[in-house]
Amino acid sequence: MSRWLVALGGLVLWGLAAPLVFTALYSVIEIQGAARASATGDGRLADLQVVGLARDLQKNRAEADAIESQLNGERAQLAKVLPLIDAAKIKLDQNRGVVRAETLELAARYGLPITQAQCVAPAEVLGQCAHKQDDSACAADWQLATSCYYRLMASAGTPGLRGDAGFETALEGLSATMTAARDAGYAYNGYAKAYNAALARTVEAKGSLEALDPTKLAGPQNGQMLGVAQAYLVLNRVPLLVKLFLLPPGVSVALFTALMGALGALVGALSSRFSPASPKSPAAHEIAFVKPALGGMAGFTVFFVVSAGAAFLVQPGAKGAADAVNSLSAPALASLGIFAGLAADSAIEWLKTRAAAFFKAP
Repeated sequence: MSRWLVALGGLVLWGLAAPLVFTALYSVIEIQGAARASATGDGRLADLQVVGLARDLQKNRAEADAIESQLNGERAQLAKVLPLIDAAKIKLDQNRGVVRAETLELAARYGLPITQAQCVAPAEVLGQCAHKQDDSACAADWQLATSCYYRLMASAGTPGLRGDAGFETALEGLSATMTAARDAGYAYNGYAKAYNAALARTVEAKGSLEALDPTKLAGPQNGQMLGVAQAYLVLNRVPLLVKLFLLPPGVSVALFTALMGALGALVGALSSRFSPASPKSPAAHEIAFVKPALGGMAGFTVFFVVSAGAAFLVQPGAKGAADAVNSLSAPALASLGIFAGLAADSAIEWLKTRAAAFFKAP
């Protein structure tokens, strides 16, 4: 039963947990390296610069989303009001046309000096009103029609028309049509006002959205940092990755080397287990846990010793000796950890030799 538990534990550890930890550490190390390469000033503060920029970028995105939502609402308002404007304009033109036609018809029937030339604007003005939807041209034409209407209404008190029942009945009908035309005008103006207000808000929102250009957050000298901050926002979805990112870079690479040391020790233990030339095969629990633990500790300690003076491990872009440890190449670190894990016993002996030489009495 214990062998099955060991096998199950080893499968969970090395088949599930180890790949996840490897992916997390490798991703964090790469993003930390990119942050240091694009940082201004002290590279050790690059992570904090990235976090601050990422927060600004997140706030920027939230504001942009809010403005975009407002824009969508204004566009919906415009789409809703536009058909109402068209319908109101049609009704307005119809009622105004009836008022003009009835005014001219009554004037001609009763011989009043009201002519079409007095009640209709010139052709140029009518064209601007009809084809260019020029409200000022339409208003000028309607002003002539209303002046004719009021002259007709005033003629009801003149001799010959005073007390004419037919004329008075016709004027009552014409007055009702004029009232309908005015109501249509009020409705049209209200819809037009709402449309223009929504259009103005849309233009203002578009300007605000353009002002929220994320490239302005990092500044012209630090544009690369914006890409790192965007990558951090992707990491931000996984709390563990955020915690790892905020660790000092030396801690991240040390943990990564330890993991690769444990993996190297596992490979070495499995090789010994299934090698015919091996004098003694390690037990299952040694393969799954003991050997990897030893390899991980060996890789962890060897990393600090070797990284102190191994220039070949340093990535391009290190700004000085102070950044050397924090600029170690992840593949080189992986190789170092695997070597230490594969030869854990030799690595420990090598560490003992270096320690003895360091503490040797003069």
